[in-house]
Amino acid sequence: YLEKIALSNTTLILVTHQLSEVLPCIEHSVLLDRGKVAFDGDTDAAFKPERLSALYDCPLEVSKTSGGYWRVELDS
Repeated sequence: YLEKIALSNTTLILVTHQLSEVLPCIEHSVLLDRGKVAFDGDTDAAFKPERLSALYDCPLEVSKTSGGYWRVELDS
């Protein structure tokens, strides 16, 4: 249902700690670090492994599922 709203030319603000919940249609993301904006821009650029690894202070692997959802795991 949220994706239908997002695709209907309506502004949708999704706040989550679970990056896997970010809808495939979301093109713009804001990343926060302790309440301050760490990144504001294109979602693909926001979810680069090096950016998220630096933000979370741990090595992360980032990929997309076949459905376009983000998958983030610890890089061992």
